[in-house]
Amino acid sequence: MTIEANGPNLAERPPCVLNVDGDPAALCTRSRVLHAAGYAVVEAGSGAEALRLAGETTFDLILLDVLLPDMDG
Repeated sequence: MTIEANGPNLAERPPCVLNVDGDPAALCTRSRVLHAAGYAVVEAGSGAEALRLAGETTFDLILLDVLLPDMDG
């Protein structure tokens, strides 16, 4: 049994990925692949939205496109 220092048992929840991309088709495609692989996925279509979400939630991984509509990734 693996337990994070200040969090839930990792065996009880899938890893959570923040998927950030300004291209809706790319965002959707990547999210579908990640969901199929067993990840929990949260999507953001802009840098501002990604920063807000990252401040509210702890993610195991952030996939960030470098060309976002409002800022550079």
